[in-house]
Amino acid sequence: MPSKVAIFARHYTRLFSDPRMAVLFDTEEDDANVSAQEHGRRLALFLLARWTGDDSYYRLGRGHPIGNLYRAHQRVSPCVLPSPNLSHRQEACKLKDLLV
Repeated sequence: MPSKVAIFARHYTRLFSDPRMAVLFDTEEDDANVSAQEHGRRLALFLLARWTGDDSYYRLGRGHPIGNLYRAHQRVSPCVLPSPNLSHRQEACKLKDLLV
């Protein structure tokens, strides 16, 4: 599992290092003001919980993954799920980072 988590950590590291994308992350909430590696770890564990039934995400004590994902994306400026408010450049960066 560490290699799967590392893939998502790299994705968030690229997002955080790109000024066009970093502005989308709300860092005023303590829960969201975490490192790129922690964001990647949370997403990887969330996906593993959804796809494989692995309980590592639940052991974090963060509540239900779908509710957490929804609340986190409600705080994003502008919201990226779906992505109607992203500029074309931000959308291209998001897609490029997901594919790299």
